[in-house]
Amino acid sequence: MASSSAADEVNLEQLAEMVSYDLATLQDLVETFLGDTPLLIAAMQTGYEQHNQAELVRNAHTLKSSSRLFQMEQFARQCQALEGAAHAEDWPLVATLLQQLGQDYQAIAAALTIKLTQLMA
Repeated sequence: MASSSAADEVNLEQLAEMVSYDLATLQDLVETFLGDTPLLIAAMQTGYEQHNQAELVRNAHTLKSSSRLFQMEQFARQCQALEGAAHAEDWPLVATLLQQLGQDYQAIAAALTIKLTQLMA
């Protein structure tokens, strides 16, 4: 199932190392990702509903970059596929990819929260 593999990618160790194990910074990064991602997905949904290619591409690109910071390559590839579908104005594919992205985000958010809690303990 895609959701579990997307969540399985969540690994905060490398990001913790990048911030020299500054747990406050790590917590801020995770909380920012968790706060911003639903807004980006909602903006993409609005872009889809309005067939606004630029809105979809911009937000998919932003989420792709954020996902790569967390080294969640599968999720980043989903964002990239969404970007491509929006460029091609393949609205049925955009709808499918958006639904999958939302489901995978829920699994990722849960995994990030658990792993952050474990690191903070």
